[in-house]
Amino acid sequence: TVFNNKAEYICKIPNINSTENRIISIDASRGSEFFISTNKGKVYNYSLKIEKIEEIVSDYSNNPGITILQVDNDDKLWIGTEAHGLFVYDIKQKKLIQDSFLIGKTAGIKKEFFISFFYDTDGFIWSGTDGGGIYKINSETGKIIIYKNKFPNLFSISSNTIINISQDLQQNIWLVTNHGNANVI
Repeated sequence: TVFNNKAEYICKIPNINSTENRIISIDASRGSEFFISTNKGKVYNYSLKIEKIEEIVSDYSNNPGITILQVDNDDKLWIGTEAHGLFVYDIKQKKLIQDSFLIGKTAGIKKEFFISFFYDTDGFIWSGTDGGGIYKINSETGKIIIYKNKFPNLFSISSNTIINISQDLQQNIWLVTNHGNANVI
């Protein structure tokens, strides 16, 4: 269900094929579109303007395990999965671009289990993983930096499993780990 603030009405998104197909994640684009992922491995685009839903068919389709979605300001949809890593979908071109877009460490990205995303005010996608640390990805260039726990270094992140990411008014990035610790980058 989506509440349209301008028109002050509630729009119910149509049923997505079956009762077994549960919504896992949802994110809005800058326009009037929503992207929806399901437990069946499908991603849908729902347009509020024309009240139409359509499946985005691609390499990850029909593979359960899509965990999180994030739309950036450059009309790229970031898709985190359990078993197939990270996908980047160009909304305007309607195609996957991660293999040509992401720079460095792309082999590792295909093996990670992504569980959290955050798009910061400087245009970086922060991608938290289950055991692989946190990826800081420049959403314009595709350059990747990975932060990991480096025991006994007390100045590294406290765990490599990042379950939540946020940003404060001073532009600090806050990470919550699976151990309940908060880290500031």
